[in-house]
Amino acid sequence: MCILGSMNSKVLALRAISSVVARQAVLLVAWVGVAIGVLLFALVWLLATQLSTWWWLLLVIFVPLCLLFTLGLIIARFGIRRLYPHKLDKNQRQLLSNFANKVQALAATRGIGWSAFALMSVRDLVFKRDLSTLKNLLSDATSLKKDLEEIEQHITS
Repeated sequence: MCILGSMNSKVLALRAISSVVARQAVLLVAWVGVAIGVLLFALVWLLATQLSTWWWLLLVIFVPLCLLFTLGLIIARFGIRRLYPHKLDKNQRQLLSNFANKVQALAATRGIGWSAFALMSVRDLVFKRDLSTLKNLLSDATSLKKDLEEIEQHITS
């Protein structure tokens, strides 16, 4: 029985994969944003305590920016939930996460260029005595179709 009515399994699987990738991206943005916010607040605190209390006026700009950032995260999370609104069980989450990681690794390797890939392969040969980067890339690329079919089965069942 199909979870979302008349949608076919490929559409459901791609929506689930997209929601996992988007969730990972939003989580990364949230961590980076919080780290930058804490550093900026620490800088304002340091300036206000060491130089002049007038530096606290920077919080007039800083607080609304933090609120806008938080609102953006909430909107992004709402959009992700609309993309694939159903809860995933542990097995589905693991399958989707593994698939998303493989696709992201392939995209990253494709984006680094041949020279960087060659350097990574030389590094593998020198330090590991094996072409582990190439082997992982090839195994990920060849297993993606099987993984997608497995995701489709688990999402629609």
